[in-house]
Amino acid sequence: MPALDTLHQLSTSSLGVGLSDDHLKRLAELATTERFPAGRVIFKEASTADHLAVVCSGSVALDMHVPLRGNVRLLTLGSGDLLGWSAIVGDGIMTATATVLKDAQLLNIPGTTLRKACDDDPALGYAVMDLVARALAKRLQGTRLQMLDLFKEPRPAPGKLSGVVAHD
Repeated sequence: MPALDTLHQLSTSSLGVGLSDDHLKRLAELATTERFPAGRVIFKEASTADHLAVVCSGSVALDMHVPLRGNVRLLTLGSGDLLGWSAIVGDGIMTATATVLKDAQLLNIPGTTLRKACDDDPALGYAVMDLVARALAKRLQGTRLQMLDLFKEPRPAPGKLSGVVAHD
């Protein structure tokens, strides 16, 4: 029987909101809790994704390397947010580097174990993938806005025309 704390953390997270009690219990049985101190890199961009996690407390930064610009902060995740979704979606390669900003506690679920549970119980699989898709849609919107800010062209100062020389 999973711990009540684990059940509560899952039920209030983006992975568990709206899941049936049976599905929450099944996910909680697969999860382990891990603590990370501030400054710890949880995973690096382009590494293999092997766990899906829920941030229970603390905060985690997601940074992406952008050529000619270096590392760019995409998002900061907090309580209830998903981390490492590549473990269940796509090719299993991390798309960003995750670094703990404030001491964090995560619920980790091995990707292969979660995929098997979803295959064995299609209703669970559909529910989990629906929740992951919703979380990804929200994340994509946030990342899109961040990228628009990153790549927008600098605007000329008020009253000046960029690239135009005025002659009297």
